[in-house]
Amino acid sequence: MSGRVAWKYASAALECAESFGIEHAKLINAASLRLAQMDDEGEISVVQYRKLLQTAVQLSGDMRFGLQLGQTFTLGHYAHYGLLLMSSRHLGDAMHQVMRFESLAHELGHSSLIVDGERARYVWARSEFVADVDPILSESVFAGIAHFVRWLLQAEVTADQISFEHAAINAESDYQQVFNCPVQFNAGENSIHFAAKLLLQPIRHADPQWQAVLVEQAERRLQERAQQHHYSAQVMHHLEDMLALGHAELEHVAQKMCVSERSLQRHLQSENTSFQRVLEETRKRLAQRWLKETKLPLTEIAFLLAYQEQSSFTNAFKNWFGMTPSQWRKQQ
Repeated sequence: MSGRVAWKYASAALECAESFGIEHAKLINAASLRLAQMDDEGEISVVQYRKLLQTAVQLSGDMRFGLQLGQTFTLGHYAHYGLLLMSSRHLGDAMHQVMRFESLAHELGHSSLIVDGERARYVWARSEFVADVDPILSESVFAGIAHFVRWLLQAEVTADQISFEHAAINAESDYQQVFNCPVQFNAGENSIHFAAKLLLQPIRHADPQWQAVLVEQAERRLQERAQQHHYSAQVMHHLEDMLALGHAELEHVAQKMCVSERSLQRHLQSENTSFQRVLEETRKRLAQRWLKETKLPLTEIAFLLAYQEQSSFTNAFKNWFGMTPSQWRKQQ
């Protein structure tokens, strides 16, 4: 599995690129998008979405694209839960709905909220589908939050501090213009620090009755998505158990799931993935886990991932992360 981004959310990147004079066709071709993906209920992969952003930066030659993209997001881009946020009672309520339903818009990261007395901290952690630090992506997410919160509250609220895990890629004045507060770089997380009392700021269009209806709809949508993608999740689950036994073949997984190989391939195709892609994603996730959480030698990790040679594992890892397993482990 490679993670998903709702087309409604992703389409903001095309709108933003247009303001930089970039033709839609160039981005669509660069990200290998299909027409069927580009409708209101369509989805693209996380890989395709990141390719959209990377190509937009390359064509514009402007590292401020992420900051500009964040200010492009509107209510309609937050697929299936934008109206839900608008109907929330206060900012704290809206943030909890984000944590509950943000996967309906994308699987780029996960939100959490920590309240400690009078201080609060919102943390956005990259998902398993975004293995490496991505400044453009992180800045687009946080610029979008700043822009949307001000619109939601109809007030010029500011945070105490914004923290990014990446190094600065733009001038200080560019960040000040968007966030209007101190911005820290090379931090251990992507986070927004603010006064906890802001969580009680009322939302102008709050509607508890309408919110109850929207919550029910969002819950149903979450259940539908889980059902739509359950085959790839099952394949990954079986592969996690079977790789250490040296089994990484479609035949063995299909037998475990009591389906034919052709049937399993069709189900995976309907989920916009393939056996090989799920296998690679499983190996990638397990490699990260074992490199970070254990002291197992590389030869043993390669064996546990069903690679015949350590060199095959090293080459695959370099393709995933642009560095060797040893180099990646040293950075953790």
